[in-house]
Amino acid sequence: MVRDPLCFTHILTNDFLRAVTATVEARKITIKGKRGTVIKDFSHVSCEIKKMKQDTKRRVGTFIRIRIWFGGYKQSCAVNTLKTLIGNMIIGVTEVSIVGQTIAFSPFLTGGWSTFLCLFSF
Repeated sequence: MVRDPLCFTHILTNDFLRAVTATVEARKITIKGKRGTVIKDFSHVSCEIKKMKQDTKRRVGTFIRIRIWFGGYKQSCAVNTLKTLIGNMIIGVTEVSIVGQTIAFSPFLTGGWSTFLCLFSF
């Protein structure tokens, strides 16, 4: 993250975007990968999200830049939160996650034997 008193910026690197197709339109981000499509609307956050192509010494490829101008402490934290959410969207369309559920019986929830639902993932 670049520290500037007027602007808080973070750039998602090309390593994330290599396996997916990203579209950014007016703070609405669409990520398409081999496992499906995820669409998320960040219009409630006053920020600048831009998909960029760069060809410099430091960066070559496609990047997503997240900027908030004239923000305080909480707004600078929102930049990192947006970066994490977009990264999780990319992980969601590229990796396999299996979630299951089972019914378990327990004597300690209500004093007697009761049934509750357990979620597990592996």
